[in-house]
Amino acid sequence: MNEMLEQRLLKLEQTTETYKNSALIKASAPNIDEGLTVAFHGYIKADLIYDIGAQSGDRINYGAIPLKGSPADNISGHYRMHARESRINFQTKMNTKYGQFKTLIEGDFFGGDTFSPAGSEVISNAVDFRLRHAYAELGPWLLGQASSNYVDVASYPENLNFANDTGQVLLRQSQLRYTLPYKGFTYSFSLENPEADFIDTAGQKRPNGQDSIPDVTARILFKDSFGHVSLQSVFRKLTVNDGTFKDNTNGFGLGISGKVKIFNRNQLRFHLSAGDGIGRYIQEAANTAAVVSGTGTDNLTLDTQKAWGGYLGYQHWWTENVRSNFNLGFVTVDWNEPLLSQSVSDLQNKYIKSYHVNIIWRLLPKVNLGLEISKAEREQVNGAKGNINRVQMSAKYEF
Repeated sequence: MNEMLEQRLLKLEQTTETYKNSALIKASAPNIDEGLTVAFHGYIKADLIYDIGAQSGDRINYGAIPLKGSPADNISGHYRMHARESRINFQTKMNTKYGQFKTLIEGDFFGGDTFSPAGSEVISNAVDFRLRHAYAELGPWLLGQASSNYVDVASYPENLNFANDTGQVLLRQSQLRYTLPYKGFTYSFSLENPEADFIDTAGQKRPNGQDSIPDVTARILFKDSFGHVSLQSVFRKLTVNDGTFKDNTNGFGLGISGKVKIFNRNQLRFHLSAGDGIGRYIQEAANTAAVVSGTGTDNLTLDTQKAWGGYLGYQHWWTENVRSNFNLGFVTVDWNEPLLSQSVSDLQNKYIKSYHVNIIWRLLPKVNLGLEISKAEREQVNGAKGNINRVQMSAKYEF
């Protein structure tokens, strides 16, 4: 009898200890609301491209459009099929006592050049995978690689051409961002990875560049039933240091962008940015932020260059499942030509323009088929011009 009672008491003690240990484990863990969710998304996109005249890669390389009369311009008619834009991403979400904790990692197959790797099309069409996003968010904080706070992705025109329109802001870089919703507006501030993008008088890109402080961005976003409007700014420090002599200057940029419903489902998408030393914060103005002169002397100097660019897009829905986009973009760089040698100055791009017209049919809820005609042109400081004309068909499946 006593033996049976002792066994029951021992079992009760073990059960009690188990509950105590369980409670300790829960107390030491974050306050998770049982709600970790995991998602796997992305899309498969196949593109069929025909360049009527000069060739311009798997996405249009605006800054390197072949010039009239060049050997590349004299070769017309180029056919290409690829699936490099296809992408995958992995996301997690869970609630904690500090707010919602989210992570995202994403990549696609457009690593490397605008053209696929040499020889890859002979057998396997293997291409390079690249990291697009890798960040975590906890409440109002974001840390990791994401689209710059200066970027308004929601205002991008819809094009089949993966390069989209010239004049857009396309930057993904590591950053620390804080976002604050307040009285109908959303304010966000970030410290972002710097990269001085200037040239010297011989045309060399980023010689002796030094990145000593992060780029600083600030953005104000207003959303309502009409769509959204965004104001953004960037401040950056540009430094050249050859080990003996050093100079630095400040660059800045201001932008406005948005997406506005005009009637039914039709909408306008727009963006305009300008700045002195803005450089890479306008896509095709990369490596134009400043000119460094006096290399190797005590006259080492950085002079910022002005640039502006933007796009305007109109989306029209013909039926419930058929839509078209009419988009144009531009970039202009106001070079201080006397700073550069004549041979270098002449080879810099003065302006670039792009035009896209497409029609897209939503065959199934997550399947779209499209046809697009695009044209782009560039002009150098010396007046030399080049243009490309492209027809593109695409099929895209989202998952």
